[in-house]
Amino acid sequence: MAPITAVRADHTHWQCMTKANGDFCPVNNMFRHGRDKEGRAIRKPARKCPGCNQVRGQGTKALRSDWNEIGTLEAYTARGEEIWVYTKLPDINADGPIVDRTVEEFTEGDVIYEEEADGSTANGN
Repeated sequence: MAPITAVRADHTHWQCMTKANGDFCPVNNMFRHGRDKEGRAIRKPARKCPGCNQVRGQGTKALRSDWNEIGTLEAYTARGEEIWVYTKLPDINADGPIVDRTVEEFTEGDVIYEEEADGSTANGN
């Protein structure tokens, strides 16, 4: 399947690939739900693992709510959007839209550049 810069509705969790004490970090929710200052329901992408405090990176596993693997995080765009590659067909019974954006707006620190093999970052620095 083609890479996309969105999250499918059935992609509800992710597995951090960092190992601590020989074990992988815990499985994480894709979004944190809460309320804004006006009391409206909001959700924000959960991009950092609470187990190791690392931002999810290349190779992060995309999981359904039953923790079955459905794809991986391939890379980031220059704007910081995640590029997910799904290897399983979508669960058409999942609630909500087929895909969601991984960022609702860009704020300071949202754009993360992964280090390339030569030590430079994806933005060229």
